Amino acid sequence: MAPVYWKSLVISVEPSKASAIQNVCDDMVRLAQFLGHEVKFTFNGFRLTAGPDSKPEDLLQAYAAEKF
Repeated sequence: MAPVYWKSLVISVEPSKASAIQNVCDDMVRLAQFLGHEVKFTFNGFRLTAGPDSKPEDLLQAYAAEKF
């Protein structure tokens, strides 16, 4: 579960097990934009952070850099 911290809230987000990394990155960036806050998540054991200004491509590059 990936917590999102606000002043008094923690929202946990967990990608579906059979999700493709591209879809997860797209969804997490949209969620971060909607919330106006960072969203931290784990995908296949790698921790990533999407912010309101993030691009899905940047998250994919970060994932690839961690994975290989």
